[in-house]
Amino acid sequence: MRMYVMPPQRTEARPTGNRAGWTLIGPGFAAIIGLAMLTAVYRTDGKSAIQFEFHMSGQAVLLTCVVAYLVAAIAAAGLGFVLGARFPTAVTLPAIVLMLIGAALTALAAGSAMLLPGRVLDGLGTGAAAGVTAALVLRLNARRGIAAAVTAALGVLAALIAPVVAQLISDATSFRMAYLAAIPFLLIALIVSAVSGIASTERHVHSAPYGTPYPSQGPAQYPNPAPYGTPYPPQGPPPQHPNPAPYGTPYPPQAPPS
Repeated sequence: MRMYVMPPQRTEARPTGNRAGWTLIGPGFAAIIGLAMLTAVYRTDGKSAIQFEFHMSGQAVLLTCVVAYLVAAIAAAGLGFVLGARFPTAVTLPAIVLMLIGAALTALAAGSAMLLPGRVLDGLGTGAAAGVTAALVLRLNARRGIAAAVTAALGVLAALIAPVVAQLISDATSFRMAYLAAIPFLLIALIVSAVSGIASTERHVHSAPYGTPYPSQGPAQYPNPAPYGTPYPPQGPPPQHPNPAPYGTPYPPQAPPS
C-alpha cells in the first residue's frame, strides 16, 4: 500500500512589519506634500494670493481651493485605506500622478474653472496616499506607535510651514511658482514609492513565507517494491522426510497374539 503526503495549501501571506515599513516611505512622503499644498493657498495674514490673482471672493477661494480639496481627499482616503493594505504601491503611484497633474493645473490655471479640477485632483491623490499610509502603519508591529507619531508630526509641521514658504515664493515671483515647486518633491515621492515597492516585493519573495507547498516528489521506492499483502510466489514440492507418512496416519494392522 502506497502512502502519499498531501502538501500544505498555499496561503497568501499578509505584509509583514518589514515590508510595511519599506512601502510606508513613499505614500507617507506624498501625504505630507499634499497637506502642505492644502494650506499653501493662504498667506500668514489669512489672505490668499489666488484671491488677488483671479479677483475672487474669500468665500469662493474657500470653496474652490479648500472645501473641494478636503471633500475629494476624504472620499479617496477610504478607498486608499482598503486597497492600500493589499496593494500599497499600486495605489500610491496613481495617487502621486494625480497630485502631479493637479499641481500643474493649479499652477497653470487661467481662472477658477481650471483651478477647481486641479484642486480636486490634488485632494484625490492626497487622500489616497493618506489612506495607504494609515493602512501600512496599522500593519506594523512594535513600531506602529512611533511610525504614526512621526508621520503625524511631519504632516502637521508641513501644513504649518507651507503658508510661510508659499508667501515667500509668491512675493518673490508669483503663486504659480509655489505649486510648481511641489512638483520636484512629488517626483521624488514617485521614485521612492516605486523603488521601495520593488525592494519590498523582492524581500517578500526571497523570504519564503509559511504556507508555500513543498516541491512535488515521486513515491518512495523501497527495496521490495511489492505492496503489502501480495502472496509469496509459489515454490517447489515440500521437502521429503525419512518418514513421508504425515502425522495421524494409522499403523499397519498386526495379527492378534496366540
